[in-house]
Amino acid sequence: MKKPTISVKMGIFYLLFITVFLSILIPNSLWIHATIDHYQEEIADLKKASFLQQQAAVREEVGDILHYIYYKRQFESDRPLEKIQDEILDYLATLRFGNGGYFFVVRYDGQALVFEGKRVQGELDLRNVTDTTGVRLFDVALTLAQKPGGGYHHYFYKKLDGDTPQPKISYVVGIPDWQWIVGAGDYLDDASREAAIIQARMTQNLKSEIFRAVLLLVLFIFILIFLSTVVSMQLDKQFTLFRD
Repeated sequence: MKKPTISVKMGIFYLLFITVFLSILIPNSLWIHATIDHYQEEIADLKKASFLQQQAAVREEVGDILHYIYYKRQFESDRPLEKIQDEILDYLATLRFGNGGYFFVVRYDGQALVFEGKRVQGELDLRNVTDTTGVRLFDVALTLAQKPGGGYHHYFYKKLDGDTPQPKISYVVGIPDWQWIVGAGDYLDDASREAAIIQARMTQNLKSEIFRAVLLLVLFIFILIFLSTVVSMQLDKQFTLFRD
């Protein structure tokens, strides 16, 4: 039985095709891989920057309120303390910032003074209030308030105009001589939505770049097939003449 053989022309064609094809495919594959890695890094940096910006904004809001409280205490010290505190609480209840953010004030014993952006009338005990994960929010707030400079708290809580819990970030500080926990919280869903929109735009751009790269690769393959065929035919002729 006669063994199958490959003609000189086909052998030269395969050799040229595979060599040039790999020289095009490997750099393009490395470029696509590097582009995807760079894209993922940009997305991570985008989300981190958005989160840090909102986190800093919440802390800045609390800082402004502390300055306001300090001003009231220092320059209106001749007035009754209860009157000063009432004015501060009334003022905090009117403030809004960011993405539906607002202020809250709770006593160290768990009684709310300003809650969900409203001045509390009467008794409202928050010691048993939890978020969707079961975390007791007052316990965390009290622990942070007793630390020098306060701290951040991340949890889920409904917006003032809705019932669905949303991711939220708060910053709380304590005023020990008043036994107050003063905090401000803002919601992260809009920031996440904006990041998702930018991410979708970047994803579309990445797909377009990869599509163009693949399209060029296919075009190069067709050109390569044509050139390899021409070159192999020429070399086959030369080899035939040399053999003859």
